[in-house]
Amino acid sequence: MARFHSLGDVVLASGLAVRFCAEGNEVEVATAEKFVPLFEGIPLRSILTPDKLREAAPYDRVVDLQANATSRRLLRGLGPIASCRSRSAARRWIVFWGRRPPTPRIPHAVLRYAEAAGVRSLEAADLSPRLVVTEEDRAAAQAHAWAWDRTGRPVVALAPGGSRKMKRWPAERYRGLSRALASEGWESLVFLEPDGTPDRPEEGIVRASLRAMKGLLARCACLVTNDSGVMHVAVGLGVPVVAIFGSTVREFGFAPLGERDRVIERDLACRPCAPHGARFCWLGGGDCLRSIGAQEVHAVVREILKEDASRWTGAIR
Repeated sequence: MARFHSLGDVVLASGLAVRFCAEGNEVEVATAEKFVPLFEGIPLRSILTPDKLREAAPYDRVVDLQANATSRRLLRGLGPIASCRSRSAARRWIVFWGRRPPTPRIPHAVLRYAEAAGVRSLEAADLSPRLVVTEEDRAAAQAHAWAWDRTGRPVVALAPGGSRKMKRWPAERYRGLSRALASEGWESLVFLEPDGTPDRPEEGIVRASLRAMKGLLARCACLVTNDSGVMHVAVGLGVPVVAIFGSTVREFGFAPLGERDRVIERDLACRPCAPHGARFCWLGGGDCLRSIGAQEVHAVVREILKEDASRWTGAIR
């Protein structure tokens, strides 16, 4: 089974890998080096990086979840290949015509993965991501000592990143949410992409590797995030998610799959405006994101935290 990028798409492959292993199959996963920690702890036969694929023995079946020219080249000659359908044409149809009937139905990505693997008659929730926090993950997390200590107290994680501008809720709204949570006894831990700059403990900002992020995020009570790969990491760790969708929509097939997850979005005629999220707002106002206030998100987060308040005695007034 192969999925080489991107973060969220690779995480979504973990549920299928876990299911195959649970059914007694011998499974090997091929992925990029930086995503190897996502599959550690799952009882796979091995995890292969692209440079190791040429050494791999022929397989009874190869499931190509990437299904592009690069993956076809890397997997050529390893056995009979079944490829995942991207449904990119259907996403473009929705962008052009909107969500008016007859809107094409796009199955969730995990169901498209399962279809490629020959698995049918399942609900998306049955293939939800499944990640394991290993000792190596915990050790990497503890290297961010201040953040690790903070997760021993009631903490809400915030992930303000995103691959495109119109997938990112404004930074000032995240700051407003953080202040609202602080007024109720909750601290915030802000996850940013590691870029060589140090953590900023005084602002709750941690730039952690994927391995460290797994170890830290698993100890948080909830994650507030944009439509991003971190969203799926939290789902795989069993952390409730509040996801803010701007220029993308759930109908594209990448919504979070956890039972307690929530998506906040606006029903606007201009949504969605790009198959993978827009780099700028065509109308100039960015209403899909700016119309969502910090108080609205705070109310949803508060509801989720109250459902599990017994774990955080005294945290919510």
